[in-house]
Amino acid sequence: MRIYLIRHGQTEMNAIHRIDSYRPGASLTELGRRQAGELVERFDGIDIEGIHVSTLVRTRETASPLARARGLEPVEHAGLREIEAGSLEGGTDEASYREYFSTLERWLRGSLDEPMGGGVSGAEVLARYDSAIEDIERTGARSVAIVSHGGVIGLWAGARAAGLTIELVTSRYLTNTQMCVLEGDLATGYRALSWFGEPVGQGRAYAPSPS
Repeated sequence: MRIYLIRHGQTEMNAIHRIDSYRPGASLTELGRRQAGELVERFDGIDIEGIHVSTLVRTRETASPLARARGLEPVEHAGLREIEAGSLEGGTDEASYREYFSTLERWLRGSLDEPMGGGVSGAEVLARYDSAIEDIERTGARSVAIVSHGGVIGLWAGARAAGLTIELVTSRYLTNTQMCVLEGDLATGYRALSWFGEPVGQGRAYAPSPS
């Protein structure tokens, strides 16, 4: 299966640099709605057989224009949601963001039992994302679009896809509506085809951005 893992469009909380990881989450801004609309053209000529979203409202709003254009109904999966920030939730300061992304990097380096802000562990996040991907694989689709979240896409793809280095996914987090493309399955393994719209191995450093 080929997976297009897409970060949602800009939200009201992204715009003010506030960590926002719990349901239902903020809605898209006007810019975010334009970004969502632009996905239709970006997928021109790309065959997709399903569109999948998380339980946070911003992913369904991002998927809506593409879903309408393709005549598909987005399917919601709890496991595709963003990593809950715990005590870091609502933070707008750089210290909160540094701790969030530093925890994510430590997870990728093997410290999966460490909690994020005193809450969810990396092992729990990976397990629920795996479960969502397994459900999507069982549909038998050959190509799907998944609208999810920047932090969790970086964690799951970095942990599960051959060809992505820790340095790449932690130095160039996906910005709004940017994506990575993977191919394979959980049983035999996924491999990365691209990150941030570029073939793997050609990415340049990019500062971390809000969830």
